[in-house]
Amino acid sequence: MTEQTAYTVATPRRRSFGLKGVSSEARAANSSAPLSSAPLSMEAPLTRDSLSRSAYRQRQSIGPAPLVGKKVLCVSAKPNCDVEEMSIAMGANVMPVSTLGEAERMLRESPREWDMMFIMRDGLMPLDHLVTDLLTLRFSFSELPVIMFSTAFMADDMTKDRSPISDASMCLPMTQGRLKMCVEAAAENVRNKE
Repeated sequence: MTEQTAYTVATPRRRSFGLKGVSSEARAANSSAPLSSAPLSMEAPLTRDSLSRSAYRQRQSIGPAPLVGKKVLCVSAKPNCDVEEMSIAMGANVMPVSTLGEAERMLRESPREWDMMFIMRDGLMPLDHLVTDLLTLRFSFSELPVIMFSTAFMADDMTKDRSPISDASMCLPMTQGRLKMCVEAAAENVRNKE
């Protein structure tokens, strides 16, 4: 003979994930009803949220986007690059420019207008010229978080190792979750400069 435990005797609760128009009293009343009872009777019809479970899980995993409402200067030799499109999808106001010289001119005209700068290294200019220009730019605008993107990077670097030229660097292709972490790390690295 087997003894019944609280687990086997307890009535299962109904899940209320994604239900709209249902009061908490109606949920509580229906959660204690046995499974064999008639359909739920509530004052409002049940409707599902338009947000699918997979989209909900993805949104939960990446958390709130740190780019919402931020003004980002995106330097890329290729128009409509993936970094630019993903930043816009995450809520950023992106201004694309094709050269580092253009970006520097815009920063000098209105230095406090920009919250962050993204640099697509691929196809921009030879690396030694890029590093020289970035050293000069970073000296003038040290409080502006800079993130560098490239397909040539072996892995993401969110430490201060490359801080003379960028606050964080990211290998491509990327995901929204990794971009979020990189943006947060770059902002943190700028705050913790020595």
